[in-house]
Amino acid sequence: MIRVAEKNVYGDGMKAETSIVPEIMEAGIRLRAGLAQVGFEIRPFADWAGALPDVAVFWDCPRMDDPDLRRCLAQGIPFLLVISENFHLQPHATYRELKPLARKILTYDLDEVDGQKVFWLPYSLDIQAGRQKREWALKQARPHLLGMVNSWKKSEMPGDLYRKRNRLAIQAGKILKGEMFLAGLGWDRHLVHSLKWQRSLAKRCPSLARKLFQWPTSAYRGLLGFGEAKLQALATCEFALVPENCSSLRGYITEKIFNALFAGCIPIYQGHPEATRWLPPEAFLPMERFRSGAQMVQFLRAMTREEREAYRDAGTRFLEGKAMEFFDVHKYVDVVRRHLESALPESKARPAADFQR
Repeated sequence: MIRVAEKNVYGDGMKAETSIVPEIMEAGIRLRAGLAQVGFEIRPFADWAGALPDVAVFWDCPRMDDPDLRRCLAQGIPFLLVISENFHLQPHATYRELKPLARKILTYDLDEVDGQKVFWLPYSLDIQAGRQKREWALKQARPHLLGMVNSWKKSEMPGDLYRKRNRLAIQAGKILKGEMFLAGLGWDRHLVHSLKWQRSLAKRCPSLARKLFQWPTSAYRGLLGFGEAKLQALATCEFALVPENCSSLRGYITEKIFNALFAGCIPIYQGHPEATRWLPPEAFLPMERFRSGAQMVQFLRAMTREEREAYRDAGTRFLEGKAMEFFDVHKYVDVVRRHLESALPESKARPAADFQR
C-alpha cells in the first residue's frame, strides 16, 4: 500500500469545504476509489499522525506558509499539485513559487503543460453513468424550450463569459417566462441589473423594480438540490445554455456541456476556440452566434424537429465514441496514478506491471 497525504486547498487561502464545487468533489471521490483499487491509500495529512506518507497531493495551490507544505519541504516528502479550477476564477497566487518545488503538476491549462514537469489532466467524468442517464433523459417530456442551472456571477476575470451568459439568460427569461427553467443563486438579486441606477432601485424598492424591469419572471425557479437535481431539471428542456466560465484558457473544458448532453439537451456552448479539438461542433450551438436573448429565442423556436434530432444524434455519437475517452474517470485515475508512482523515491517505486487491471 502506498501512503498518500492529501489536502484540499482550492485556491490560495480558501476553504475547500465552503468553496469547492460539487463536480470537483465528485471527481475526488471517484479518484480515491479508483486509486484504492491499485494500491494507493489517500488520506488527509492529519490522518497520518506521526507516520510519514510516501507522497503528497495538494488539490490546487497552498500558501507558502501552509504547515503541511512546510512539513513536506522539511521532511523531503515529494508532492504533486493538481490544479482543478481555472487560474482566473480562483487566483493561484503561489503557483509560480510552488512550481519549482513540486515534483509534478497536473493541470487543465495547456499553455502551462511542458510534458516534463507539467502535464495535462482533463476533466473527470463518469461516462458510463452519464450514458445511462442520457438513455433515461431522452424518454422524458420537454415542456421547457430553454434551461440553465448556474448561479449568477459577476463579470470580473479576463475572457470571462459571465456578462454575455447573464444577459442572454435574463433576456430569454423575459420572453419565455414559464417556457424557460432558470435555477441558481442570485438571479433574483439587485446585482443582476446592468445599470447602477437600476441596481440601486432594485435594492431599495424590489417590488417596484419587479414591475418596472419585469424581472425575475416565472423563468426563475430558485435553488436546486445537489446530485441528480440538475440533470432532472435539464431533462425537461430542449436546449441548455452551458458556456464555460471563460474563453481564454486553452484546454479548459468542464462538466457544463456534458451535463447538457447527459440530460439529452442540445447545448448552447462557448469555450476556448480550440475546444472543438475535443468537442464535435455538430453536437452543439455556438453561443457566440447570438447577439441577444431575443435573437436566440427566435432561432430556437424556428428550428425544425429534424434539425433538433440531428444535433441530438450527433451528441449520442459523441458520447458513445472514443473521443469521450479523454474525459473518462478511468483515464483520469490512470494519469494521476502514473504521476504519483513516478514521484515516489526509488525504494518505494513499484513496477508499472503491478498496476495493470
